[in-house]
Amino acid sequence: MSEFKINIEGNFLDSFIYSGVLFTIDVDGKLCTYSWNHLIKEYMRKDVQKKRFEKKLIDTRQDKNIKFEKDLVIELDQNFLEEYQKGICLDLDVWSTDLDIKDNILYISSERGLEALPFRESWDNGKIMSFNDLYKVWGESKVFGVSTGSWGRTLLAAGCHGALEVVNDVEQNNTVGLKQQEGKILNEEVCLDCEWELNSTIAILDQLDTQVLLEYEELISDSNFKFHARDTEEDRLKKIRERERIPQENISYLKEYITSGIPNNLENIAAYSWFDGKKLVGLDKENHSLFYDFTQNEWIVDDSKVLEENSYRKIRQTNAGIIIETEDDSLYRKMGNNNKLLSKDVSAWRVFPRSKNYQDRIHIINEDYLQISIFD
Repeated sequence: MSEFKINIEGNFLDSFIYSGVLFTIDVDGKLCTYSWNHLIKEYMRKDVQKKRFEKKLIDTRQDKNIKFEKDLVIELDQNFLEEYQKGICLDLDVWSTDLDIKDNILYISSERGLEALPFRESWDNGKIMSFNDLYKVWGESKVFGVSTGSWGRTLLAAGCHGALEVVNDVEQNNTVGLKQQEGKILNEEVCLDCEWELNSTIAILDQLDTQVLLEYEELISDSNFKFHARDTEEDRLKKIRERERIPQENISYLKEYITSGIPNNLENIAAYSWFDGKKLVGLDKENHSLFYDFTQNEWIVDDSKVLEENSYRKIRQTNAGIIIETEDDSLYRKMGNNNKLLSKDVSAWRVFPRSKNYQDRIHIINEDYLQISIFD
């Protein structure tokens, strides 16, 4: 249950890590990017006793056999951040409510709706020194939560406007002739948060006192319809060959489904549900463990109890246990029968279950610092 905490000085609203870049937004609405690799390596030059953990802190896929053995803490103050930033800052002039990143596009939800900030051409081996222009994806009301999926599809939790699905203008859509579209209504009830599963086939909508579960059709992967900066000429030619093998009628159906298809509602007996990788899991009213069997289209009840009390507000999964936020703003990590307090007064937090690199960590916004905890 040991962890390595990196406490970053500042008054933050939110943070995110993606492809080696740390993104932060402070209470003045200022967005900053940092090369995570550079920050960690520069700090370890000053604290050589912890240098053996350097690769593990940078990327969960590296040095998997190294254990922390005990809790460790390092502090990065504002002077350190400014000196070793390798990034850029810009004023958003708004308080963000949520962030997500897909295909080198930062999605920002706020009282202005949903906006997008691309950095496709400027990402350079884990650092971003410039952005393209910020543009609006949807702006009819405040958006509380955002979750990105394949083919530029994005879920919005838009409060009193319910839950919507928009389609952004991304490379893979241009390849097949899909246009940006806004405002497909999925559910008209008040929606405060949303989350899409790794393959964009299941979505969870958080309403005032319940959840709605949506099941989408599994679509053609969009991976061969977009290029990456690191792609070689051979990679690009291979992608073109793969996409040319797909029958045109399949592409036509894909476009029709994205344009007008509506997902099915799954039966929901869970008091609360979340994703464990590609699995849909949950709790019943007595806190017994549940998982959804898609071959039988039903919930399966396990007699084991995940929690002993009903004080949870939000639950998410990491590869080092589940994270539980309680009604009194405390945050815990639970692994087996062991609970560990992460924060007594959390403002906001996020984990990265869809990431290949960062499934072992959590970002916690505390009153005057960002806490990044990396778990064994």
